Amino acid sequence: MRTLAFDGQYTNKVINYLSHNYAAVTRKVLNTDQGVMAIFIHEEYVFRTGSYQTLTSIVEASGKFGRATLTVIGSGGGGGICNFNWGSHSAGEDTVIRNVENLINHETRMYAGDSW
Repeated sequence: MRTLAFDGQYTNKVINYLSHNYAAVTRKVLNTDQGVMAIFIHEEYVFRTGSYQTLTSIVEASGKFGRATLTVIGSGGGGGICNFNWGSHSAGEDTVIRNVENLINHETRMYAGDSW
């Protein structure tokens, strides 16, 4: 399980990114006066283990510009008699977190006046 805390102003951007890239199985977004809760489930084939794994991403944000949290949990993906996953859970979780961090950092630099 990997967790990333980020500024709530990027919540919609993170949800859109996860909707387009990590919601192959299901996507559920709940907007209330108290905040946002979004759940994404993505299934992918892992060559390392020769099996499928699931990545579950949960976005929680309180208020419009409060703090938000992304939690990513990898499951399945094991192979063989002992169900070894050979690090595929961590790699999948790290990929989602790294991509969201890059998305947020790129957005922050653009607002800071950097040119791309």
